[in-house]
Amino acid sequence: MSLGITPASADLYGSVRELCEQKLSATSIYRLLAEQGHGLFADETFADLFEDIGRRSVPPRIVATVMVDDAERQIEGVGNGPIAAFVDALSRECDIELEVLDYHEDAVGAGADAQAAAYVQIRGNGAGTLYGVGIDGDIVTASLKAVASAATRATSLGVAAK
Repeated sequence: MSLGITPASADLYGSVRELCEQKLSATSIYRLLAEQGHGLFADETFADLFEDIGRRSVPPRIVATVMVDDAERQIEGVGNGPIAAFVDALSRECDIELEVLDYHEDAVGAGADAQAAAYVQIRGNGAGTLYGVGIDGDIVTASLKAVASAATRATSLGVAAK
């Protein structure tokens, strides 16, 4: 199985089948999968569902809890990655319009204790450029913290509301 459509790999299935024929009984499910696997799980079966947006398979979806006006809100969004999904969620559910202009990440420290630092440059409702920074042990969480930081700055300046 692969994401998208790839050329058939008959030689791969052939070598696996030969190996399995020697090791597995004729009634084994594993032998059936080795012999019929390509027919059962052809690439066409798993063709991209979202080719029109340039993303393979299911687009990233985010469900997050954010604090807006001193109240917790659960928000959901979709996009071509976690940052785009979070920006979509902020737009849909919080009326916060942001455009991400740039993104950068760095490691802070080294080894198992290293942290990720993410930086975003945004524009809210045609206003000037604003920045956000997030730091976390996980790069995705650091990225979302950076977007939240920028959104907080934009809303406090009154430039991100629809």
